[in-house]
Amino acid sequence: STPERLSAFSYRGAYASGTTYYLGDTVTFGGGSYILTVNSSTGNAPTGTDQANGFWDVLAAPGSPGEPATPP
Repeated sequence: STPERLSAFSYRGAYASGTTYYLGDTVTFGGGSYILTVNSSTGNAPTGTDQANGFWDVLAAPGSPGEPATPP
């Protein structure tokens, strides 16, 4: 059975291929943040880019690498 949701988003941490995710679960992957858009999924990774796929939509796309900061 699907666990009951208390909110629209449920942060699950870094994506793990053996974990079952449910609709509304959010993960980080490849520098971006993604939300699952199907009822459940196991082993279907987010893209790691600014593009959605058949399972995950992009919440925050990964950015390009920046220059390291220089302390004052």
